[in-house]
This record gives sequence, structure tokens and C-alpha cells, in this order.
Amino acid sequence: MTDHPPAPDPISGPPLTASSEAPEYRLGAPDAPHTEPVPGPAAEAPLAGQVGGEFRRLHPLSPLIRGARGIGVVGALVSYQAWGSAGWRAVAIAAAVIVLGWFVVAWIAWRFTGYFVAARELHVRDGILSRRQRTIPLERVQAVDVVRPALARPFGLAEVRMEVVGGGKDAEAPLAYLTVAEAERLRVHLLRLAADAGAPAPAVALPDIDADQPTDAPSVTTAVGGLFKVNHRLLVLSQLLTFNTLSAPFLLVFPILEFTSEDPSTATVFTFVSGIVGLIQVPVRRLLGEWGFTVGRDADGLRVHRGMLDVRNQTVPISRIQAVRIRQPLLWRPFGWVRIEIDVAGYGQGGQQENGRSALVPVALAADAFAVLNAVLPTVPAAGPDALGLTPAPPRARRRAPFQHRRLAYAITDIALVTRSGWLTARHDVALFARAQSVRISQGPWQRSLDLASVHLDPAGGHTTPTVLHQGTRDAGHIATQLVDLARAHRTTTPVTADPTPTPPAPSPPPAGAASPNAAPPSAGAASTDAASTDAAPAPADAAPASADAASASADAAPVDAAPAPGDR
Repeated sequence: MTDHPPAPDPISGPPLTASSEAPEYRLGAPDAPHTEPVPGPAAEAPLAGQVGGEFRRLHPLSPLIRGARGIGVVGALVSYQAWGSAGWRAVAIAAAVIVLGWFVVAWIAWRFTGYFVAARELHVRDGILSRRQRTIPLERVQAVDVVRPALARPFGLAEVRMEVVGGGKDAEAPLAYLTVAEAERLRVHLLRLAADAGAPAPAVALPDIDADQPTDAPSVTTAVGGLFKVNHRLLVLSQLLTFNTLSAPFLLVFPILEFTSEDPSTATVFTFVSGIVGLIQVPVRRLLGEWGFTVGRDADGLRVHRGMLDVRNQTVPISRIQAVRIRQPLLWRPFGWVRIEIDVAGYGQGGQQENGRSALVPVALAADAFAVLNAVLPTVPAAGPDALGLTPAPPRARRRAPFQHRRLAYAITDIALVTRSGWLTARHDVALFARAQSVRISQGPWQRSLDLASVHLDPAGGHTTPTVLHQGTRDAGHIATQLVDLARAHRTTTPVTADPTPTPPAPSPPPAGAASPNAAPPSAGAASTDAASTDAAPAPADAAPASADAASASADAAPVDAAPAPGDR
């Protein structure tokens, strides 16, 4: 191939040369069949960002796996009516043509798809009619997962998926498919380069791949310290003891009765069957997705291995954890089971995450689950968050939340806010001050009549928002001020191993000229406090907590009748 000078990269700036400090990264053995240069016009001239190497293709069996998906699509399109009206021969010919075309398109797409890692950037090229090349700076990478779909597992292949900052619901530039060993090597390299962003990129010695290592092994890197492994029997029982699963048999009675009638209605049967499928898909998806769930810890963070059909290996850096939610449904309480979920920065709401949260402990006894959480987030004691000595809600909160008022409580530690709420599903939420984005005070009409207000701490992502529900109006103002001060103090990077001793709120004396206790209620419906950009001032004891002075925010107070907080619904 003719040598050309490196082209300027429109994303990363001036062109890199072979003498740059950051060496190129080349995957696979030299004789690997999928390491040959990708043909096409780009083989004649270097692409932007390419340094002394070639874009590498995916595994040659990738078109076969992608094309196999077309068989299921064709089977769904061919209905019984079409089979009877057009004849089996015409339908079979049409299906064969569609499937063959699907395989051809998959093969062409594979020929024009490749990737290359240079410096701290991942370059991915794809497209058939419209060619495109994406350059992903690795400092934007939040997580790299290795997924083994059911169709790829018999061939020993895996898919590499990346979650990046601002990447939306779907993974950024997924690479489907590579061998499991090569996918793990690429994942390790990308994570290490992303972790070292900002320093000169050194050469990374990749681990040797043991040919005898099982393809289901969760790691090929440093030793992983085991933290938790799910009990399959407990997992099945926990999903049976859910509202969705227990209500499905009752709905099944209606289509059975309809079938036994003299004039059954197909529409009625279809409606109830669709409802049953919609109910059971949540526990079934959870059961399939969390089967074989194990979590360990190594130098890169938490290592999660899970899945029955689609096996997924995840690496979750501890620094990416934004918040934690502990859930205990009503039917789990007699057995002492809990579920722990974590908010991870960078993960979208689609795909494998439920409401943007990932499971840390799918289901376990409370003592075992809290021990895992304490190993990951020491601010939560191994005895559970209640051991922090939570501050309960005032007695008049009973009139606002008659069923859950006994559970309403909160604690403020040196590094996190811990809240407790819930009735049918008991819930504890934990949010780190270092990840806080804003502090809000809300007050609905019912709360206003009782002189109550709620304080919300919004972490990055907003999937889990700890809420101090139904506190007195003055106390809500003091709590908001304290949260703002703590969030401001944790703007810089702080370890999550701080002393978990709770810090009781310290009321501030009202300044001269403060409003009297009989002052008008606050306009707290949607006041927002930016914890990262505001300077806190002590909240007046009697002033409206949602005002800019009380919540230490330069935010415009919304009307009093603004939408209530999640806990007010």
C-alpha cells in the first residue's frame, strides 16, 4: 500500500505521527483471519485519525449471526392467512429471497465495518451507502460491557458495548462480534486508557489469554474478589412473590371463561392474553437477565457477570456510582429479602437497565445484602441504613401520609443523604453529595395547609432522587441549606470511605428582620438549588424555605401550586 502522510483529524486536532508518545493498539494475532485491512477506497488513503495501522474487521462469522436474525423477522411477517391465500410455494420462495437478501446485506455491512484504537480515541467505521467514521474520545467512556447474546454463544463470540457521556439510551458504536478473548482484551485496554485520561498514554501490556479458560469466565484481568453470588432458588421465589406474577392467574380466568362460552370473542381473548403477557414480562425479563448474577471487585471497580440467554460482563467503576436504592416489597418482608440497585453514570434507560438503574444485589437476605453494600459504599453500615439513627418526620405528617408516616425518616452523613420511605414497597435511598446536581424544596397545597415541605437531592442522571418527605417548613429550609453546603464542600473529588457517622442538622438562628412564624407559607413548589454553582447562606428560621435566600440558590420560585414531589403523589 502506498504510504501517505497522516490526514488531519477534525475531532482530535492536528495529525498524529508514528513518533507520538501514545502508541497504536493492535488486537489479535498477526495471522488472525479478521485482522486483514478492510477493503474499499479507504484502503488506498489513510482515514482521519489513523496512525500507522489499518482498521480491523469484526469476526468473519458476524454476518452469519446478524443474518440469522432475519429468519425470525420473516417468520413473524408470514401469517397463516398469507400462507393460505398465496400458497405455500410462493410464500416459501418469497421468504427464501428475503432471508438471502438479509444475509447479503449483513455480509456487505461487515466488509465495510472496522475499528481502530489510537492514542486515547476509538475509531469506528461503518455504513454501506452512507459511509461514516466515528471518533470516540476515551475520556468520555463511562463503561465498557462484554455481552454474549444467545445466537453468538455457540460460536464463542461476544459484543463490546460502550456507554459514553451524553450517549443517550443506546450503546455507542457497538462492536458485534469479536471472540470472547479479544473482546475482553479490548475492554481492559479501553477502560485503562479512559481511567488514565489526561496523562501521557503509556503502552499497556495486555494479559495473556489462556486457551483453556472457559468462555463464560467473567474476567481475564486481575483477580476479582468475590462479593456476592445470587441464589437461584431465592431468585425464582422472589419473582413469584411479585404483584405481576400473582395477578396473572386471576386475569387468565377471563379468557378461559370466554373460550367455554357459546360464542367466544377473539378480541376479548386477545385483550386479556396481551395483558397477561405484559404483566409477566417484567419478572421473566428479570429472571433471565439476573440468572447467574455474580459481583466481585478488582482494580477496575465492580465486576458483574449475569444473564441466562444473553450473558453480560460489566465493569462498573466505583466513582461512577451516583446513588443507591434499597427495595423491600411487602411480600418479601416476612422472609427478610431485599434488593439493592445502583445508579451508574453513563448508562441510559434502554436495554439492560431498569429505569436507568443496575442491580447490585438482585435478591438476598438483608444481612448479606447490606454487607455487600457496605463493602462498596462504607457510608452505609453493615447493619443497614437504619443503624445510622434516622430522624423521623414530625407527627403531623401522619395527616399527609397516613400509611407510611411511621417509615418517613432521613439521615445526613458526612458524604451522603439517606432517606427512608414507602409503604407497600419499603425503600431506602442514598445519594452522595459529591454527585449532587441540585437541591429542591417542594410544597403542595395539602402540605401547605399542614406547614410541611419536602426536600429533594438530585444526583446526576436523576433516576434515583432521595427525598426528605413531609418535614416542617422551617426544618425543610435548614435541611436544604445544609445539603447545599455539604454538596459545595464535595465539589472536588472525595473518597467514599469517609466516616459514616450521621451529622444532625444544626438550625441557624434567624437574622434580624426575619419573617415571623406566622408569615405567609413559602412558594416552594419547584424551587431549585444548584449545588455546584451557588454560595450558601444560612436559612432564616421563619423565612420561606423555597426562596433564593433559604435554599441558597439563585432560582426563581415557582407558584405554590406546582407539581408535588414524587412522595406527594
